[in-house]
Amino acid sequence: GEGGESQIADAAHVARELNRLHPEKYRILTQTKVDWVDVGNDEGRDFYKIMQQPMICTNTDGDITRINLSIPQRDSFFSQINVNQVAEWYDAMKTFHNMVYDPAYCIYFKMFPGSILTFDNLRIVHGRTGYENGLGERHVQGCYVDWDEVRSMRRVLEAKYGNFEENL
Repeated sequence: GEGGESQIADAAHVARELNRLHPEKYRILTQTKVDWVDVGNDEGRDFYKIMQQPMICTNTDGDITRINLSIPQRDSFFSQINVNQVAEWYDAMKTFHNMVYDPAYCIYFKMFPGSILTFDNLRIVHGRTGYENGLGERHVQGCYVDWDEVRSMRRVLEAKYGNFEENL
């Protein structure tokens, strides 16, 4: 059917643009702690994960380290802020969300059977448009990598074999 296009945007880039265009909204999204909850079962093992982090996370130098934009995992209430701060947070989030889906920052493309899309889920945001006639089918197969494990293995290999980049 018509529609069903994939959407991806570099949310870290969009966040930097938010800071340039709307610095107060950027401040709100980097300083307001949000409750994130992920409850479920993976291969017979239950999990109940909770974290409290801003939507836009930065390090002590102000560099963006991750973007939290998973609407299904955002809790329905804020445990860390005053009720009168909620409206300004939603206003800032709405501005950021609108920028993410603005064609100036988001690319739209059709994937075909056998296609694969690999990205950093803590930097890139993704979605799909709906199908025009409601008859389209989607199959999504997710695979996640624990970056701590990847970085650990890189350090192990560098300790064993030397720095790869030095040997180029």
